[in-house]
Amino acid sequence: MSTKIKLLTGIECGINELTGKHQRILTQQDDRGIHEHLDEILVDVVDYIGNIKVVTHEHILNLLQCDRKQILTEARRIATVGTEYEKAFKYVFQYKSQNTGKNSEYPFEVPLKGGFPQTTVKIKSDKNLVDANYTDYSQVKKEIETVLPRSKKNVIINMLDGHGEAAAAVKKKRKQVAIHLWKFAEQERWLKLPMV
Repeated sequence: MSTKIKLLTGIECGINELTGKHQRILTQQDDRGIHEHLDEILVDVVDYIGNIKVVTHEHILNLLQCDRKQILTEARRIATVGTEYEKAFKYVFQYKSQNTGKNSEYPFEVPLKGGFPQTTVKIKSDKNLVDANYTDYSQVKKEIETVLPRSKKNVIINMLDGHGEAAAAVKKKRKQVAIHLWKFAEQERWLKLPMV
């Protein structure tokens, strides 16, 4: 029996707990990257997404990154704590006091009423941002239009999904990020280079 959760996009999703099979998928050594192992786990763990009753690899790739991570987190939580949440996360921080030089403790508690703290995806509605409450994944808008603060240029930002994660995983990340950051900074005149 699957556990019903609400994804950050507002869509209802049924998930099953992680098992030893999934641990083996994560630890097996082969030519595939970690993103492919996670995709395989997600296909197996997700029971349904909105009105999609038979979840395929393509459905998993279409999920936004935030929903993919939430599913994995919730499946892990269900496997370790069960479907009922603890009332609070309690922790005692131990440190050495700079004033007295003695070891001290600071206990604190994070209330978990209704689950782990999370922020829902926001969408633009009449110049305000509101919580997304999609009912079907085909409704999810993966592009956000915004205006850059300095240049006042209109830009479209694509939200990361499984396709983007897979593409980024196979490229040389450092070079790719550096080139994009350089071009963006150069265009916005945020990057001032010293004369050589």
